[in-house]
Amino acid sequence: MSGVPFIDGRCTVEPYGQNTIVYGHHMRDGTMFASLLRYADEAYYRAHPVIRFDSLTEPRQYEIVAVFRSRAYKKGETGFRHYNFLNAQSAEDFNGYIANIRALRLYDTGIEACQDDELLTLVTCDYHTENGQFVVLAKKLKSRGAWW
Repeated sequence: MSGVPFIDGRCTVEPYGQNTIVYGHHMRDGTMFASLLRYADEAYYRAHPVIRFDSLTEPRQYEIVAVFRSRAYKKGETGFRHYNFLNAQSAEDFNGYIANIRALRLYDTGIEACQDDELLTLVTCDYHTENGQFVVLAKKLKSRGAWW
C-alpha cells in the first residue's frame, strides 16, 4: 500500500492556518508525491510555477516560493525544523523562518512570502540524507473572482 497524503495534525483547516503542511510518500513507481521531486529541476519549476490545492469550499492556487531539501531531526539534534512552522507569533518569527528557507532553497523563484500570506508546504521523503525530506513551499494566490 502506498498510503495517502495527509495534512499535519497540528494544522487547522476551514479556516486554514498560516501554513498547511501536507505529507505524502514519494513512491518509486511514480505515484503519490513522486512528481514533487521534479521541482528539483529549475526548468520544471519554470514550466509549472503554480500548484492547485482545492479546499472543500473553493478552488485554490498557490505560487511556489521555494524548493529545498531538509531532514526530520531526532529529539536532541539541532537544526532548522521547517515542519514546526505553523503560525508566526511575530514578524521576527516569520522573517526567521523565511531566512532559513532562503538559505536552503535550491534556486531563486523570485517569489517572496510575507507574514499575511497563507502558505502551503508539500513534503515527501528524499534519500539525500538520513530522514531526508524534499519540500515545496508555496503561497496562496489571491482569488480574482469566480474564475482564475
